[in-house]
Amino acid sequence: LKWHVVIVETASCEYGYYPGEKECLACPSGAECVGGTTYPFPKKGYWFDDCRDMKKAFYSCSWATCKGFRKNAHLLSQTDDNANGDDDDDVFNELLDLCWSSNGLSNNSQCDTDVLQCAEGSQGPMCGSCLEGWRYTASSRRCVQCSERLWLTGFIVCIVILVLGGLITFFRDGFLTIPSQFHSTFGDKIHIPLIGLLSHIDTGVLKVTWSTFQIIQSISFNIQVRFPFPYSILQSWLSFLDLDYLSVICFHGNFLQEVIMISLLPILVAIGCWGIFIFRILYRGIEFGFHSRDMRVLYSQHFYFSLLLIYIVVPTVISKQFKALSCQTLHSGHSFLRVDTSVNCSSKSYRQFLILDCFLILVYQGLCLLYIILLYRVRDKLNPRAANKELALQMRDRDESLHPMQFLFCDYKPNYWYFEITDLYRRIVFISVLPLLSQRNSMKAYMGCTLALFSAIYFRELTPYRVAFTNVIAVIAQYVILLDFMAVLVLDARSLNAFGFSKIGFGCMLIGVNVIIIWLGGYLAYNEYSASARRSQEIQDKAIKIENAVDFTKNKFRTTLEYVIERAVPSSHVLCYYYTSLAEAQESVKLNMIPALVEGNGIVVSLNGPMDIGATHASLHFMGTLAQSWEAVICLSLPRRSLFPVASQPGLTSEMK
Repeated sequence: LKWHVVIVETASCEYGYYPGEKECLACPSGAECVGGTTYPFPKKGYWFDDCRDMKKAFYSCSWATCKGFRKNAHLLSQTDDNANGDDDDDVFNELLDLCWSSNGLSNNSQCDTDVLQCAEGSQGPMCGSCLEGWRYTASSRRCVQCSERLWLTGFIVCIVILVLGGLITFFRDGFLTIPSQFHSTFGDKIHIPLIGLLSHIDTGVLKVTWSTFQIIQSISFNIQVRFPFPYSILQSWLSFLDLDYLSVICFHGNFLQEVIMISLLPILVAIGCWGIFIFRILYRGIEFGFHSRDMRVLYSQHFYFSLLLIYIVVPTVISKQFKALSCQTLHSGHSFLRVDTSVNCSSKSYRQFLILDCFLILVYQGLCLLYIILLYRVRDKLNPRAANKELALQMRDRDESLHPMQFLFCDYKPNYWYFEITDLYRRIVFISVLPLLSQRNSMKAYMGCTLALFSAIYFRELTPYRVAFTNVIAVIAQYVILLDFMAVLVLDARSLNAFGFSKIGFGCMLIGVNVIIIWLGGYLAYNEYSASARRSQEIQDKAIKIENAVDFTKNKFRTTLEYVIERAVPSSHVLCYYYTSLAEAQESVKLNMIPALVEGNGIVVSLNGPMDIGATHASLHFMGTLAQSWEAVICLSLPRRSLFPVASQPGLTSEMK
């Protein structure tokens, strides 16, 4: 920065005034004037740019990195450079005379503006960029020094989130399938209780929680407010929702490079996802084509993950792309990017970047358009004509063609099949558009309150979620967002004392208000998990246990089955037999159900027991391919009136459906 000043002979001024061309002038807003022949210097939270017009030379900083001249002079007095041991006042007066008097302003090459005005680690106009080896944190609104421990912590958090998200995506039932070569050691499946509990969280609640905290976390950066302790700690923990992984790894580059990398990384992750999809197909030897059930299952898993990735990253990435369009021009003519003042908006490189940024914005808007296209083309299936809502939900849930994209609609009522799109744009407005609507923090907070209030009314009137309690949580979440924006207004007006709050008390209250969403979601998940565990236990208790009958003789079979008929089969029922493989028998007993044959329009059973049917009986052909080499028999007590003969065939009068 070059300061230009015309020096005139001035008289000594009183405190609160500074020398003008002909008379002493009142100290401008954001500045401190100590009188004498010294010029105004910036207070804490303000930055000095140009002294030609002192009334317009002081700017309010959006970061908390503008320490003010008096504070920095105090810090300089405590450095090793102060070899003479001068006290604070001596150093302050020396620097004041050197850098803020008429002589100092005309010979400012001796004064470093960054050292005089900016906090440690920050530099440039408005102290709005960080030095190499430092990174900006939204929770403290300052530059903090990078460390290996910080990098490792951020890396571990990212890995845990990815692994947990992958487990929930691909093993939503809480069971991890084990490869066949390890069945003897671990069995065919391993139950993971944590995944089981998380998988029972209603995905609608997860969406409400994620979107709410994503909006809340963006407030501190978009409105540039520092919340009081301990709520500021919670905001720091939530910073991962901003996908600011480049700051975590202390990526050294300007904001433009950060936008490019953050925009490209999700695309690379999506490409990797489908690369893994192809690898899994080749590894398992699955034939390409949707006629294969295994192929459809794998495709559904990876398509689900892709939609989930879009849901997570699009609002945040678009936010950063929009921020790269917002520049500020000072009265001196210097123009820079608001979020990174090291970027000169008048430079050729920035104009070239604008072309790339507009292209990336179109790409990510295309992803939003993908949501619209996917849902609109199957809208009749998503909202089928049915006698009531419950039947419409059953028809929609049983439609296998919709399974790959169920992430977009499964949590909503049939008539709100489009709601995922509107909620995506709601998040984009809060996170990306709101900070561009005004430069005043208070005005942005007022608009945030208005949007949150409209969102609360919107959710309350529509009740779009299929689970009633999720609608309650969604409405509460909007009021939580509203209270956070109102807290910004209170902090901006410095009215804590008027409401009888201390900073710590106010921070604790904000934590309590925000954590209520997590508590309600956890409560709902625990209840659902407990109910599911009880249902599974009831099924297991009611199910007939598998008995090893390898050494059974015909007589042993006969006496055992006669005992079962006597004790467990009422006169209105009859004991029937279903022959299959051991694996299917185990699965059927566990689920307390037997798969129906589509071509047979039901389940084919036999009245002939294992002591009579042998291994090559003709009736086995009617029970499917597994029955022809049967390893197990399932004994069923069925009502007589529910049975009718299979299509008449000679010698098969005992085969029923």
